[in-house]
Amino acid sequence: MIRSAILLLFLATLNACGTQPDLGDAPSNAAAERAPFPRIAPLDSVLEPDLAAATDREDLANLSLEARAERLRARAAILRQPLTDDAALDRVRAAARR
Repeated sequence: MIRSAILLLFLATLNACGTQPDLGDAPSNAAAERAPFPRIAPLDSVLEPDLAAATDREDLANLSLEARAERLRARAAILRQPLTDDAALDRVRAAARR
């Protein structure tokens, strides 16, 4: 306990003795407060653009289900590959994780 307190005191003293970096023309807090917020996009539109384009709830449900089925078919095709050695097994495991 005492060792950690001494170490903390040493590091705080060492930090106080250092020079602080010159930030130059860094924006002030006022400029940062007036800056516009970044546009936040839904994750579905980034990962699966077809889902973002769907407007109807039923279309959205169908696209989501179709996309999931397609991903499962692709994974099944990867898992059906013959395994001849350890390297092939590692490749299949890596591909199935994606």
